[in-house]
Amino acid sequence: MEMSVADLVAYLENDLADFFARIKALPRLKEAQDTLRHMEDQCRQHARRGADISRGYAVPGGLRFGGIVESQARLKQAISDAVIREPDLAVVFRRLADMEATVALLYRRIAEHIRSLGEVHAPIAEEFDRLAADEWQHQTTILRAGEQHRDGSAWTDRA
Repeated sequence: MEMSVADLVAYLENDLADFFARIKALPRLKEAQDTLRHMEDQCRQHARRGADISRGYAVPGGLRFGGIVESQARLKQAISDAVIREPDLAVVFRRLADMEATVALLYRRIAEHIRSLGEVHAPIAEEFDRLAADEWQHQTTILRAGEQHRDGSAWTDRA
């Protein structure tokens, strides 16, 4: 799959926003809807930033990102399975937080790759560093939300 890095951000973030929209509708996550809605909104904002990157910088084109898209699909499937099957919602939230950490690492690696293409691309690499920092903050937000709801009622399914 060939696309610009800006298009990649828009694709990945819209895909994650759709994922958060789907899981926030699950009854078992009712008490976490505010956090999940916040994450959905953050993903949509990042998708718009991807469009801004393509307008504001000389974006390296012709890079192949098929493996990244496929990896995200596998990651989302694993998280979806956890959301559906894992009885302990603390585990679900840890996995959601891990997903954000994975995205942060991805953006950091993209930034490093873009820097390797030459100094002319340093500003766009800095944008990806900022996206990565945001994703680390998202991880923290999810972990804190998980702790907030840890009164027991929201964290285990009851028959």
